[in-house]
Amino acid sequence: MSSVYNLIVSQKTWSGDQLAIHLFAYKELLSLVKELDMSQIDEIMDVTSICLKKENELPSLDLLRVSAELLSLIEGKAGVFIGKKLIQKNWSINFRIVIRRLLQTPAIAQATPSTSKEAFPGQYLPVLFELSDELVSLIGSNWFESDPDFLLLLSAMSSIRLREVFHKQTSIKEAFVHGRLHCHFARCGEYDNILPDDRATLLCRTLRESAIYTCEYYHNSEENSDDWKKVIISTFQFLCIYIDFGGLVTLPSEYTKNLGEVLLRLAVSCCEISLVPLECLAKVICELPFLPSTTLDTITDALRQCNNKTNEEDVVRILDTLHVQLQGSVPRGKWCPAISLHRVAELLQQIKSGQEYAKQ
Repeated sequence: MSSVYNLIVSQKTWSGDQLAIHLFAYKELLSLVKELDMSQIDEIMDVTSICLKKENELPSLDLLRVSAELLSLIEGKAGVFIGKKLIQKNWSINFRIVIRRLLQTPAIAQATPSTSKEAFPGQYLPVLFELSDELVSLIGSNWFESDPDFLLLLSAMSSIRLREVFHKQTSIKEAFVHGRLHCHFARCGEYDNILPDDRATLLCRTLRESAIYTCEYYHNSEENSDDWKKVIISTFQFLCIYIDFGGLVTLPSEYTKNLGEVLLRLAVSCCEISLVPLECLAKVICELPFLPSTTLDTITDALRQCNNKTNEEDVVRILDTLHVQLQGSVPRGKWCPAISLHRVAELLQQIKSGQEYAKQ
């Protein structure tokens, strides 16, 4: 790997397509190592971002794509970064400048949505969104701080693209990236003081529109394949974050009156793929109106069925969340009978007792 690294950083000028070939080789070698050398990665990304920034016309699509793949690999391997983000570097700023310029390039921004691989200008947008997602995942809201208007630009264009995805104008697979991006946008709007009040209002409006698109899609979709479940997980997360931040009252009543039932159905159907939707639902369950009377029994049965050694901690965390949410001063509706709440506590205690026994 050191030879590829030395070759990349030693050459003063690169064409984008040439560098993409070597960066791909570096990525493949990096996938084999256990520990990341971040100083080496910083140098590699510096070279890459400068190459992209210097290209006057449309930069190499392959270089943008491999950059996103490399950052995704870093995110996946970066167990050491759990709980903290990378420090903002010159290369991440350069990437943001490149992404902003391309998002404002008419040939790219106004490209007709398509599921075809032949529409060349239209190929840039999905890659730019993927690259943005990886950068904000690694760096956090700091990535937007020196250019807060970029947050508005990216969120607005991501929202438009999400609508196009849900209207089947482009691949449903893109929903995963836009769901993740919208989770970042929502947290930026709620926790970070990046935008002044008037600009924050614009972000809130964008998030509301995206939440409506998501509700509409969930209500009307009859898809149920495993691939479909995988790509909607992040949009499910976004919608629950939006609800948790008080957004339910901003949504049209035609979507909210049975939204709880829709989210319950989706979360349970995703259990074999991921418990993330069910965990998200547990956090906002008391915010949702008109839940079925069998809600807790349905959740408890689903968790009991999918509980195993691999995801036992996740199951315990969800049950703990439900138990805390539904105890004490929280008003209970018909969907939360005492006997069903007792079943939640019983399963939680049963799993915890098993864990204690296993430790002996």
